[in-house]
Amino acid sequence: MKLPLAIKTITTSKATVSLLKGNIIEVQYSDNEIIEVDDSLAVNSACLKLVEKTPFAVLIITGMFTNFSAEARELAARNTLPGERVATALVADTLSHKLVGNFYLKFNKPELPTRMFESRDEAFDWLRKALSDANKNQG
Repeated sequence: MKLPLAIKTITTSKATVSLLKGNIIEVQYSDNEIIEVDDSLAVNSACLKLVEKTPFAVLIITGMFTNFSAEARELAARNTLPGERVATALVADTLSHKLVGNFYLKFNKPELPTRMFESRDEAFDWLRKALSDANKNQG
C-alpha cells in the first residue's frame, strides 16, 4: 500500500511534520541529529497546528543516526499533547532503531498505545484502526 500524500506540512529545525489523510501525523526526523526536549516541543506544537483539536495519531520515522536525549524520550512517553492524540507508531527499519525503540517501549513505558513496526504501511494501518476504535468509543 502506498501511504497518502501530505495534506499540510510544517518543518521544524529537526523534523518534517505532515498531516496525512485520516488525521494521521507523520513525523520524519532528519538524519544525524540529537533530539532534545525543545525539538520535541516544536514537533508537538506543529502537530497541534495541523490537527486543530481533533483526534489524531502519530507515525514517527527516525532519521539515520538520529537519537533522542533521555529527557526527550521521557517527554514523548507522557501524554503531553492536550486532548486528542490516541496512539503512536514507531517505524524501526534498522537494527539500531529497533534496539532504541525496544528500550523506549520497555523503560519509558508510553502512556498511550504505542507500537513499533518495520514498515510505514503496517504502522499506518495500525494507527488508522486505533483512530477508528477511538472514534467509536467517543460516540
